[in-house]
Amino acid sequence: MKQLWREMKAKHKALPWEVATRGGGASQTVLEGVLGVDWQSLRGVHNGLARICERLEIEKPVRATGYNSTNRTYHMDSDVAHTVRGFVTRDKKRIAGESAQDVQCADRGERNSRRSHKQPGRRKWNPASS
Repeated sequence: MKQLWREMKAKHKALPWEVATRGGGASQTVLEGVLGVDWQSLRGVHNGLARICERLEIEKPVRATGYNSTNRTYHMDSDVAHTVRGFVTRDKKRIAGESAQDVQCADRGERNSRRSHKQPGRRKWNPASS
């Protein structure tokens, strides 16, 4: 799971995080609302996650059951959910540390070279906001 977490982009990390915080799984409707995506985007993120897992030859952490949007639910094993919550907690601490470093650089009039530039019109998932 650790290797998978490092390989995933922010949009792929958001799906397991939201499923991990809901013990009995999360319905497609709930995930669409929480992640701010439509059903096509949600399915695309789930399929992208499956492709990453396939490439790494590991089991998918998130499984979907149900055949249409009204009864489709996304599930995760409890031990995997616990691991995902730990990764997000660690990411939040790292992001908080980088934010403090950005402030220090700004105070000195410097630019933090590790800061990534956002592409216009694209929202990145931030575990600190969850």
